[in-house]
Amino acid sequence: MNKIKTLIFVILAIIIIIIISLIFLAKQRKTQGSDYQDTDFEHDVSNVEINQSVEQVTNRNDYYAVKNIIGKYAYAIVDGGTESVYNMINTDYLDKNRITVNNIIEVIDNVIGSDLSEEQMNDLKLNIWIDKMYCKESAVNIRTFFVYGNFSNNVEQNKVAFQIIVEIDSKNNTFYIYPTSYVIQNYQDEKDLESYTTKLTEIPKNDYNTFTFVNVEDTTVINDYLSNFKSLLINDIDSSYELLDQDYKTAKFENIDAYKEYVNNNINYLLTITIDKYKKDVTENGTQYTCIDKNGNYYIFEETTVMKYKVLLDTYTVILPEFAEQYDSLENTKKVAMNIEKIIQALNLRDFKYIYNKLDDTFKANNFSTLEDFEKYMDENYPSIYNVEYTTYNQENETYMQTIILNDKNSDEQKENTIIMQLKDNYEFVMSFSVQE
Repeated sequence: MNKIKTLIFVILAIIIIIIISLIFLAKQRKTQGSDYQDTDFEHDVSNVEINQSVEQVTNRNDYYAVKNIIGKYAYAIVDGGTESVYNMINTDYLDKNRITVNNIIEVIDNVIGSDLSEEQMNDLKLNIWIDKMYCKESAVNIRTFFVYGNFSNNVEQNKVAFQIIVEIDSKNNTFYIYPTSYVIQNYQDEKDLESYTTKLTEIPKNDYNTFTFVNVEDTTVINDYLSNFKSLLINDIDSSYELLDQDYKTAKFENIDAYKEYVNNNINYLLTITIDKYKKDVTENGTQYTCIDKNGNYYIFEETTVMKYKVLLDTYTVILPEFAEQYDSLENTKKVAMNIEKIIQALNLRDFKYIYNKLDDTFKANNFSTLEDFEKYMDENYPSIYNVEYTTYNQENETYMQTIILNDKNSDEQKENTIIMQLKDNYEFVMSFSVQE
């Protein structure tokens, strides 16, 4: 009898363990396989303490939800949808200003800078760039966003500034908007935002004021940064210069004129950059996205907070911490290979000045007395984009000789060369190579 009781006890214990394990696995499945970030839009807010101070928006899902609402509003204006625009505007504002569907056109925001033809309007694509976004909680389900930015489009050069208030009801997934004219009149200074109040407890749903909340992928953010940077290269090159990482800018360009020359010489290439792969690193200073395009070139976006970023147009101009850490751990043969990779990156980006500055002084004096001579030689002998393969390797004292094969990405052509390199302190090196007669 005791044996039977013991057996029953063991079976029950096993069943309990299995049930607990299944519950644990079920919870794991809900959280694994997704980078979903919960936000205040979807919390149970019944017992949440309201924070009525005005704070900068740092959650990118909140940021994109509001940006998409402004986009919906802007396209309704472009399409001439007076009824749809009317139903997006805060009802108290409409009533106090005696605004109807018939006179809504008098107060709605200007989205495009000039009159466009019908054909241009059909091809119009709006770009919404947000400079600043702040948030204030007004009720457990009502949040108010103060948004400063500009509209631009693919047809004209003009930018149209906006200052818009977006009120969101997280319970009904609805919104109201206060147009720019109202914000300018009542909140000229950002300090005035603290005085903002609302009596809203909910925002009733209609056919035009709903929104869908989505979880924003890294790729969306990266492509937005890239798109914004490309747009500035064409429309506001000075602002694009200010987006460069400070250390990188100092090392790469003597001044803004040198940067403008670089952009003018490479504009066709810069505008066709598309990101093929990326690596994400979260640091105490923000998030770093190291991106690779289809040609194997590297770009870095350093994000300090949502949609605030700096750019590095390559990974060889300045010594990055991750490069230094990896470099320090390698044997000299691998260090030579890492340096050659930097040279190939510079070659593919037509950054001949970087390569020229790495040449041994004697080799330089004997073969390329000026940068212009070197650029001419490289343009004639290495006009394409290349992958590198490593073949034979030799070492004589502190001099390393690595034979490589450059495979032309645009043809079947191959070029063999031997790189002769000496390693210096502080991650520096000097080199020479086989010069074709």
